[in-house]
Amino acid sequence: MGQVQGKKDSMFDNTIRTFRILWLDAQVNANDNNRAVQQHLRKLDKNLSTFENLEECY
Repeated sequence: MGQVQGKKDSMFDNTIRTFRILWLDAQVNANDNNRAVQQHLRKLDKNLSTFENLEECY
């Protein structure tokens, strides 16, 4: 017998979750490891923004 979805489960399934990943680091693009991590994060979510200094964030 199939499982009946409750109202709470149904509401959760219809929720759109939007988020943005911000990476502030003076060395964010300085080495291959950081660039590889950025590539992996972009696979999870396209909303990755990288900044080398605080003023760029504004």
